[in-house]
Amino acid sequence: CAREFEALLPHVTSSAILVSFFDRLTEDQLDELIRDRAASFVLEKLLHRLPNHLATQAQSIHSAFDRLFQCVCENFTEYVQATGTSHVIASTVAFLHPRLLPNDTNEYEQLIDGGQTSASFFPLPADWNVMEKLREVKKLIKKHATSNELLYATLLRTCGHLNQKLYIKLVSHIFEQTYSELNLTHVLDKRSSFLFEVLLEFPSEQRDQVLYPMICDNIDEF
Repeated sequence: CAREFEALLPHVTSSAILVSFFDRLTEDQLDELIRDRAASFVLEKLLHRLPNHLATQAQSIHSAFDRLFQCVCENFTEYVQATGTSHVIASTVAFLHPRLLPNDTNEYEQLIDGGQTSASFFPLPADWNVMEKLREVKKLIKKHATSNELLYATLLRTCGHLNQKLYIKLVSHIFEQTYSELNLTHVLDKRSSFLFEVLLEFPSEQRDQVLYPMICDNIDEF
């Protein structure tokens, strides 16, 4: 009952219930959930909520996350080609720099804030092997010919926060493979615009020498 569970999920406040559901999933069950279009979005939203429970449930979340990461890597070529499954890959990558949800969930207050309040992140300990996992995803992306803007943007932002050297390498790869002849259409395209939004967040040669001039020269169209 994926749709019903998705509607119920925001109202589940118990750490034990959320984490135990995640922790009892075997790799085969994770694969089945990820391939189910409806259930994949449940898993995506679950990953979005779990960081707030890392302080008390880190060990159980860690073991479950490692199974998820292994599953994603083993099936990467298939997952990256579909919307629902690629969303799970992106959420898995984002979890390597887990963002804590604000206690105040009032949408009106968040709109007024306008992003002025800095996001809070949970620092994962060394045994999570975050850098090794980021490099593994980067290798998988380089092996796969199909571009996926959501995954690129998520991996870029995660690396931008955690590893500037890896971020620069990834930016160079993306420009060489997909945007070697970057033009205004790419940046204005609704499917890829959020990728360039991330590229503007962190310093790089491509941002300063290519994106900034393009935006300044075409500010009316933007």
